[in-house]
Amino acid sequence: MDTQVLRYYLDKYALGTLSESDWEKLRDLLRSAEAVEHLEHYLDEKILEEARSAQDEPDLSGITEDVLSAVLKKIHEEKKPTTPIRRLVPWIRYAAAFFLLLAGVSTYLFFFRSEKTPENITENIEPGKEGAILTLADGSTLVLDSLENGTITIQPGSRIELRDGQIVYDSDDKKSRRVAYNTMSTPRGREFGLVLPDGTKVWLNAASSITFPTVFEGGERRVSVTGEAYFEIAENAAQPFWVTIGNSDTVQVLGTHFNVNSYRNEGRIVTTVLEGSVKVSSANQVILRAGEQAVSVPGQSLTKNAVPDLEQVMAWRSGVFYFKSADLQTVMKQLERWYDIDVTYQGRIPELKISGKMDRGLSLQEILDFLMKMDVKFTRTGRALTVHSI
Repeated sequence: MDTQVLRYYLDKYALGTLSESDWEKLRDLLRSAEAVEHLEHYLDEKILEEARSAQDEPDLSGITEDVLSAVLKKIHEEKKPTTPIRRLVPWIRYAAAFFLLLAGVSTYLFFFRSEKTPENITENIEPGKEGAILTLADGSTLVLDSLENGTITIQPGSRIELRDGQIVYDSDDKKSRRVAYNTMSTPRGREFGLVLPDGTKVWLNAASSITFPTVFEGGERRVSVTGEAYFEIAENAAQPFWVTIGNSDTVQVLGTHFNVNSYRNEGRIVTTVLEGSVKVSSANQVILRAGEQAVSVPGQSLTKNAVPDLEQVMAWRSGVFYFKSADLQTVMKQLERWYDIDVTYQGRIPELKISGKMDRGLSLQEILDFLMKMDVKFTRTGRALTVHSI
């Protein structure tokens, strides 16, 4: 299971900011047999963090009965646990809160999973927003959309700050220059920006990640990405910039601005240059200049072509969906990532060609209303969407 995503929703639960839709996602994650073990590790970390901050020595003896009593009382009151128990001392409230969470989930699944599910739930699903998960070198994680502006943490050689919806790494020459690696990842339904230690700017689309050093040492700068990312590279001729895409292609940056789209379910990697030039290496090598893109398909030679419409490539950065004669599956893949839904098809997939622009700020239902005007038939239960043959 995706432990980073699980921790993301557990953090929201601990902060009391878990929405109804978030609860559904967390409940699904906790169905996994691995979830209990991950939940216990998370709980141990939180108790120790709270105890250290309070300069207290945790003594868990005697709280089990209190916790179980609170759990039983809560289960009788409602199906879903809500805000963590604040009346307990800080580190004990984490124990109570997450025992309560696990008990509430287990009870919900046991007693209520047999309830009949409505054939088509129409509650709205809101669009994606800014947010990401930052995994530090020691394995600890920070949920960025629940933090405020300011210094987040200090690592060897760098200070990490959140500034108006963007993570910024500031190098500190007075600190140790030991290199550590961080990963920023965006779950489905999230996007986020990052300023690397050298001043390079990166934006991640939904369901993407970038792994990078906290300090660029030696004769090169190297990062790796999955999903989709847009780069504006800080110039430094003495340190060439390299991007590893998934486990296959590499990009040597000779210029400045470019976009990489490498979602696995798209079946190809597309590198597009907006300014400057890059060298893309796969089965072969090509040099791209502004207005050109390389397409890499497994088992085939790398191809280069002129970009018919740069606006379409960068539509996600402009906050729009932009389709040109796109088939329905292409459209639905983007909706899956942005609205955090799961799409399946029943019967033959409708053969449509869809063109036009749609605001990524629209709700899912507004997007579906548009597609239904094209005679696309859907049923939806929560975040599960089924497309029916016409």
